[in-house]
Order: sequence, then structure tokens, then C-alpha cells
Amino acid sequence: MITAIIIDDEKGGRETLEFILEKHFKGKVYVLGAGVSVKEGAELIKKHNPQLIFLDMEMPNEHGLNILKHFAEVNFEIIVTTAHKNYGIDAIKAGVFDYILKPIDIEELEQTISKLETKIEHKAEELLLKKMMTNVGVSPNHHKIPLLISNNKTLFVEANTILRCEADGNYTKVFFTSGKSELITKLIKDLEETLKDFDFYRVHKSHLINISHVKAFVKSDDVITMADDSIVPLSRTEKANFLKKMNI
Repeated sequence: MITAIIIDDEKGGRETLEFILEKHFKGKVYVLGAGVSVKEGAELIKKHNPQLIFLDMEMPNEHGLNILKHFAEVNFEIIVTTAHKNYGIDAIKAGVFDYILKPIDIEELEQTISKLETKIEHKAEELLLKKMMTNVGVSPNHHKIPLLISNNKTLFVEANTILRCEADGNYTKVFFTSGKSELITKLIKDLEETLKDFDFYRVHKSHLINISHVKAFVKSDDVITMADDSIVPLSRTEKANFLKKMNI
């Protein structure tokens, strides 16, 4: 069951969503609490550690996505529920799981919850696999990383065979040292989390690279050449950290 917090300044919005979840998603989603502001919502999240946040975007004198400023590390998914269409780009940039317009369509919410269940199950499998590998003393470079290709197929690969990863909307394209590539059903920020214990670095909002496969760096153009001669841009905000990591 998915544990959730609702953050919405309108009483009607909170009550309607709670009614929908109770009637149509009982046994799938359990509401731990509801907040009327970003501050109250952040306190509830820290107290209950939910898996999911239903977040309204427009609240008195504040933007719903300001909730992210209260956390150094975000360990929950966000489903935006709003009557306003003009926040879609902001939501995508913030990496929210989905964006649903009010009045909420039950079928649309059902599809979203189903996708989220799959993602949460997949993350649990990754954690279990990582724990198993640690317990048996397998070298980190030879850990098998699960990559979800589809709901029916998961590919297990060694981290050091991954050359780089590139964001593709709600998916990520993974490039391997073999020259092959796979499109996986995972956001690049989630893949970054999966690979955080390995030698990978997020050099750009759309690019995650394996440092051990860097071939060259052109400082004047802020571009990185990988072992397969592919070119990856380096974000200005990450330049100093990248140079330090590469001992340049």
C-alpha cells in the first residue's frame, strides 16, 4: 500500500481527494494526513515519511513546489493536483511523478497510481538486490544494476558496463560500453540515485556519465568526450565540481 500526504489549502479539495482515494483506491493508497500549507505539509512529511505527496500548486502567497526547499534529499514522489494548466513545465522541471488537473478524472488517477506502484516495487527490488550484494561481499564495480525496460522486462547489468545516461522525457536512454543502448522506464534523477554508489556524475540536467569512461574534456567549449567518442555537454553550474572531481 502507498502511504500519502495531501497538501491543499482548500478544504473542498482535500476532502474530495480523500473521498476519491477512500472509495476507489482503498487498499492501494493510505492517507496519513493532510496539510493546508507548504510549511504544514513539510512538517507532516518529516513526521510520517510518506511515499507520495498529492500537492496543490496555488496556495495563499506560496507556490506548492516550494515544498522541495524544505528537504536536502527528496525521498517521496509528487503528484500535482491543480485546477491550473500553466504549471506543467515547472512541475516537469521539478521532476514530479505526474500532473493531474482538477476535477480529478478517476481513470487518469488509476493509471498514475498503477505506474507509481510499479516504480515503488522496482525501487524495493533495487534496495533488496543492493543489500544482498553487500552481504555477500561483491565488489561494487560488479554489482548488478536492475534496469526496467518495460513492465515485463528488467535488464541486469554491471555498473561499469554503463558508459553514460541521457534523459528522454520520462524515460532515460542508457548507453553501454558494448555500443548498445536501452531506453528504460525511469527518470534520469532516479537512475542517478541508483548509481550514486558508483563512479557516476550528473554533469548536466539531461546527462549522467561514468567518470571512468571519460576520454577528454575541452574546457573552452565545456564539452566532455566519452570513450565511444560521444560528446556530452557540461553544465556551467557543475563545471567547478567536475573539474575538482577530475583533478583538473
